[in-house]
Amino acid sequence: MKKRKRAKRKQKRTSSGASFFVFLATSLVIGLLLAYALSGSLWSTRPEQLQFVVYGSDTRVYSLGLSENIHHMMRFPANYKVEVPGGYGQYRVGALGHLVNSEDKPELLLHTFSVANAAFVQYYFYNDQGKEVFYSGSEKEKVSPPPLLSLFQMRSNATFFDRAYIAYRSLQMKRSEIIGINIDEVAEKDPVNGDTVLSMSKLRDTYAGYLFNKTYRTERYNVQIAYTKSYKTAVRIGSILENMGIRVADISASNVKDKKGCIVRHLGIEDSQTVKDIAAFFSCDSIKADTGIHDIVLELGELERSWEIN
Repeated sequence: MKKRKRAKRKQKRTSSGASFFVFLATSLVIGLLLAYALSGSLWSTRPEQLQFVVYGSDTRVYSLGLSENIHHMMRFPANYKVEVPGGYGQYRVGALGHLVNSEDKPELLLHTFSVANAAFVQYYFYNDQGKEVFYSGSEKEKVSPPPLLSLFQMRSNATFFDRAYIAYRSLQMKRSEIIGINIDEVAEKDPVNGDTVLSMSKLRDTYAGYLFNKTYRTERYNVQIAYTKSYKTAVRIGSILENMGIRVADISASNVKDKKGCIVRHLGIEDSQTVKDIAAFFSCDSIKADTGIHDIVLELGELERSWEIN
């Protein structure tokens, strides 16, 4: 009887010890996974500037200046037309959601509003339920912080930790720190059909330098854009880089026809923020290679198709 009791106590201790080690191992794995997720999130990278679009009946693009607490907001009325890269032509802002859901290509939101703002719009937030089309006229500019609930409820390419970071920084934002960009100043009436169309040339002339990144200006690397088919598409991509503070020194036709993905070539400056951000935003491979007289060469490759401008 005593032997049986001792055996039971020993079994309990063994079971408790095993449970403790399982708990410890599980906690360690969860901790490592959490650390890994955070290391690649905005909490770790903490960019100088962050752009994202919240699409819906009241579409807005925000640019958070995280180093100086100066932020920008641009509202896009649903009846305004914008150029949709990828060969789609011009679309009303209010119909973009229908296009995105029909094509199942949410990246079109990033491409469209990056071209419209001439900036790296890194994240999108939108509802993917149904194919609703929004209708509205031009509204008076109303400056307001990003809608916090939407940052968690809407479909997005942002991870949970990135959403939490954007929400955290939005909570810190004061209304007085937000500069509203009046889109009416950079819009034109189409003389044929009367549509209101965003003018890229007016946008560049009116708001050039508003969203530039100081790090790019400090690094002062010059970029050559190499294209094979569309000069117009290369110019649009160049406008985005220039408005962000990256100097585009040359746009040239390339003889290389067999490149599939885009490539960022550089002379051993892979730690440059300019190189990192261009490669990350356009999802390009970054390689050390000959760049001629330039610091960086952006070979567009497949970008010419996904960013095609009619």
